[in-house]
Amino acid sequence: MPSINEALENHKLYRLLKRITQGDENAVDTLYKDYGNFIYFHIFHITNNKSIAEEIFQEVFINTIQLTPDKLPRVGATSWLIAVIHNTANSYIKKRELRLSSMPPLDAIGESEYLLSASSLMEDRIISKMYIKDLLSVLQQDTRQIMSLKYQGYTFNEIADKLHMNPATVRSRYSRARAAITKIMGEQNDA
Repeated sequence: MPSINEALENHKLYRLLKRITQGDENAVDTLYKDYGNFIYFHIFHITNNKSIAEEIFQEVFINTIQLTPDKLPRVGATSWLIAVIHNTANSYIKKRELRLSSMPPLDAIGESEYLLSASSLMEDRIISKMYIKDLLSVLQQDTRQIMSLKYQGYTFNEIADKLHMNPATVRSRYSRARAAITKIMGEQNDA
């Protein structure tokens, strides 16, 4: 009967992880090909949201390919991978919920509530928020909504669902709006 270490050394996933820690790029491709569906299935089971699952999937892969030899699983390579999936997904979801709950919508930024304070820091915040509102005012209403929701941490697919738009349209409008704002900012800095 093989020892636990021998059984682990013979486990396909463990061998792939070990090769990844040694910088073998083919091992990363093999991990994706052989375990990608397994990883995605577990993430989707946790989130029940395709776009969030895709983002977490990328994070799981980044975490896995940055694995160091001292972090290789000691027993149960598959159990280890499932733990990485669950920990990454739970961490992502908690951060996302915190980000969504703490970010005010850009439309709700008001100057009057901040005018009472005379501190330099507060003045900078007021000026920054007014500047953002001015920049956004050149955009059409639906594009402002896209920018606001993206600022709050929503994914493009979630924004598309909220605004009843095609995700490709959302991405395109967001990209064009960023380019326009960047151009305006560049022109103002040159002046």
